[in-house]
Amino acid sequence: MLYRFKSKAGADVVMLGDSGNDVLRLMGREPASQGILEADALADLIQSLEAGVAAHEAQDIV
Repeated sequence: MLYRFKSKAGADVVMLGDSGNDVLRLMGREPASQGILEADALADLIQSLEAGVAAHEAQDIV
């Protein structure tokens, strides 16, 4: 599966299934064939993504 993240502010980002699934899970979302990330929820989603990436990086360091 391919994921396409669209934005009017910039270019689309396309990810293969496994990477897209990981990004969605880090944001606290379940992978699905369709879905919408609303603009008013982006601040919380970005914070969740950043925390998930930091936790993943901390695991790799230890």
